[in-house]
Amino acid sequence: MSRFRLLPVSGNAKIRVGILGGTFNPAHEGHRYISLEAIKHLNLDYVVWLVSPQNPLKSEDVKGSLNTRVEIAENTKHSNKIIVSDIEKYFKNNFTANSINRIKKMHRNVEFVWLMGADNMMQIHKWYQWKQIFRQSYVAVFDRFSFGIKVNKSKAANIFPSHKMLNYGNVTNFKNKNWCFFKIRQNPISSTQIRSKLKYEKSK
Repeated sequence: MSRFRLLPVSGNAKIRVGILGGTFNPAHEGHRYISLEAIKHLNLDYVVWLVSPQNPLKSEDVKGSLNTRVEIAENTKHSNKIIVSDIEKYFKNNFTANSINRIKKMHRNVEFVWLMGADNMMQIHKWYQWKQIFRQSYVAVFDRFSFGIKVNKSKAANIFPSHKMLNYGNVTNFKNKNWCFFKIRQNPISSTQIRSKLKYEKSK
């Protein structure tokens, strides 16, 4: 696939695609679960795991190399509807707003949906040009730990209109709304926990 394309379809394809961004350090079952739920409830053709070289909000280097993280993600997805991409390494920076803008230019007829956990919804107002994320794509927020009950109090929720909170419902029409919240089964796994476990096992 060309580095200037993200999807295994032509640039003119009219499909709906979710984007789940992050360092995926490492990818795990929680990422896969959210992706499959998004495919089902948002009527997505694909979900792209956008593996970032570095989290712009964190100054420390990502310990796992990009190639290693991509390889682990490929071995974790277990679905041909999930596409692993390291395309951000070709961008000048990997701010989410900029990445979405670049990706939309590559696939002009694709309807993109930004996927994220409720914890990110609570802090998205700290992201670079964060309002552009909601203006450029529909945003689907998934329950995560105790953050779900706070989502409607977030700065973003006070600015952008949403579909009502959904308990395994479907959203097929994004018109006149910018985002929705899905209350889903909680998956206790996190990348931080996996890294801590691996570090502990290596120290024994």
